[in-house]
Formats: sequence, C-alpha cells, structure tokens
Amino acid sequence: MTENCVNLNMVRDIWNWVAERWLYFTVMGLVYLMIYHASGSPIQAAFGILVMICICLGVIWVNRLPRDDRIFWKRLVGITMILLAITVVITYNPANALSLDYEFEDTQIIWTWNDGEPPYNVWDSNGLIAEGYPYEWMIRDVEPGKTYTLAVQDAANSTNALTAKAPYYTFTTEIWILIALFVALALLSIWIPYAAFACAALGGFLMMMIVPDTNYAGYLRIVAATLFIVGLGTIYIHGVSR
Repeated sequence: MTENCVNLNMVRDIWNWVAERWLYFTVMGLVYLMIYHASGSPIQAAFGILVMICICLGVIWVNRLPRDDRIFWKRLVGITMILLAITVVITYNPANALSLDYEFEDTQIIWTWNDGEPPYNVWDSNGLIAEGYPYEWMIRDVEPGKTYTLAVQDAANSTNALTAKAPYYTFTTEIWILIALFVALALLSIWIPYAAFACAALGGFLMMMIVPDTNYAGYLRIVAATLFIVGLGTIYIHGVSR
C-alpha cells in the first residue's frame, strides 16, 4: 500500500511539473508539426526542435551578460544576417528553363517537369530510359530507403540530375493505437501488477511485427525493440518489489 502511494505521488508530481510548463511543450509540439508537415521527415522535425532549444538557451545566455557584451552579440548577429542575405543574393541562380520536381505516393515516385517542349529524353542513374517521351510526368516504382535519380532534356534545355531518396514506412494508425495501449498498460501496471504481463506481451508483438521489416527506418525498429524491453522491465520491477 505504501509503495502504491509513493508511485501515485510520483505520477502526481510529474503531472504538476508538466502542467506548470504546458505552454513550452505546446510551442515545441507546434514547431515539430510544422517542420514535419513541411519536410515529411521526423528526424528533421526533431532536429528543428533541437535548434529551437539551442536558440532559446542562447537568448537566455545573452540576456544575462553585461550591457556591453549584450550590445556586441546583438551587433554580431545583425551583421551575420546581413552578410548571409548578401551571400544568398550573390549566389542566387535563376531556375533552369526546364524545371524538374518529384513527390512520393505510397510505393511510387511521381516525377514532373515544366516549361519545356516535348518530346523529351529521360535519363536515370542507369542511362537513357526514354527517348522522344511525350509527357511531362513519369511514374516509377520505388523501395523504401533507396535513392533514385532522374534528368530530362528537350530540344533546347536540360535539367540537372535530381536525386530523391524514397522515405521509409512510418507507423500506421493501427500501430500508434497499439503503442498507446502499451503505454496505458505500463501505467496501469503501477497499480495492477498483472497488467505488466499484458504490457510485455504487447511489446513483444510490436517488436516481432516491426523489427524484421527493413522497410521501416532503423530508429523505428529500435523503438519497437525498446517497447519490448520496457514491457519486460515492468515484470522485473514487480518481481523485485515482491
């Protein structure tokens, strides 16, 4: 009974700590979603959160400096931004008259190009794949994690070779529901020890379903294996506590 009260107090303290700082977590969540929506990459979104945290720490550090040092850093940041803007203007190159773009859809990549005149010659990494091609798009099958290259030429212009890396599979809604159920069972095991067995079993099921599938990114497979280890840990903790 005493152990359950201690666990309950710990959960309550964590909840109060999060509730007092909900605004920070909300801002980080919004930044993560915006970057993920723009890039489609959870790694880039997580990197964006890291950059935002570093910027916040830098601002806090500068605000604690003496006045002269604060002025120096503000001027340094301003000069750096101006130099970066000048560099962008100088190195800017107008887009090629024949522009090439792509997007992934399920297990396919859709290449599209604009501002050209058919017919086209199309190359990939293996050489010429289409001569006298009449359309301004091409659909090809892809495998997750593989890199694909394409270049297009019409009578007057050609594009630079554009390389695209097919994204790995992400967790489906069903898998996220199972992970949410896993977390619920792990929390429930604090008060009901038998829930730890269901938690470990669900973690093992997720691991067997995800880890062998190389179409998932490595970090997602590590997450699945970690869930199983956490599930076993809940059983071990209750076994030791007895």
